[in-house]
Amino acid sequence: NEEQVVGGGKAIPVSDVLDALPLGRFHALHLARQVIAWAVFSISQEITPYLFPGLQRDFSVGRPDLAHLASSSALGCVLGSIAACVLVDEWGRRATMLTAAPVAFMLNLCMAMAPSFGVVLILRGIQAAAWAMVKTAIVAWYAEFLPTHSRG
Repeated sequence: NEEQVVGGGKAIPVSDVLDALPLGRFHALHLARQVIAWAVFSISQEITPYLFPGLQRDFSVGRPDLAHLASSSALGCVLGSIAACVLVDEWGRRATMLTAAPVAFMLNLCMAMAPSFGVVLILRGIQAAAWAMVKTAIVAWYAEFLPTHSRG
């Protein structure tokens, strides 16, 4: 049975093992990883308006184009959340998070070197999708290690 582990020759439900695990350093570090991931995502999203003057100057874009850039982030988050539902089940929470986070970082670097506003727009949407995958995976990953009585 997938929901049991073997300990001392007998099967023990995973929920019993998690309930017996005391809250401690592991949980604190796990929560710290989650907080850092959320902070990086927030910084990535909140910095967008500060990019507008440079984008207007370098790519000669107007306010409607900048609105599309802001919207591409929201669309990417929606699509990334949907994709994460599949990836988290297929790859696992940890693998999804550890794959999507570096992808999001690399997309950020690529945006800095983008040759056109259209490329920036597409990369921003994909980057937001990658961050949404990270957020979806990390919340589920954290919750699965909490004792069942602490899960709310």
